[in-house]
Amino acid sequence: MVLSPLLFVKVLVARYYKSYHSLLAPIRLTIFVLSFVLIGITSGPSLTHHARMQTVSLAALNLPPTAIHLDMATSTMEKRCSKCQNHGPHRWCSQGRAGLAGDREPYESSA
Repeated sequence: MVLSPLLFVKVLVARYYKSYHSLLAPIRLTIFVLSFVLIGITSGPSLTHHARMQTVSLAALNLPPTAIHLDMATSTMEKRCSKCQNHGPHRWCSQGRAGLAGDREPYESSA
């Protein structure tokens, strides 16, 4: 959307206003810089999204080290465990699987 008016002006100058031919170089440079900036703006969040991966040791569960996505792991825990437990991620899941720290005591419900 930002580049289309510049491209339109560039085409007009190149085709119909040949006396303003000296404006084509600055318009091309502006189009290049804006393209580079717009791609950089959109790739930044994508790169930080991939940076949320972390390798976690699951030795307490007899599983090999695994790379997990921290945001997805948090949302999965909230979906599965927060229905019956409202005590945060430091407690054991009601599905019977331990959290990342295997040395903690399981949470016992008062019900």
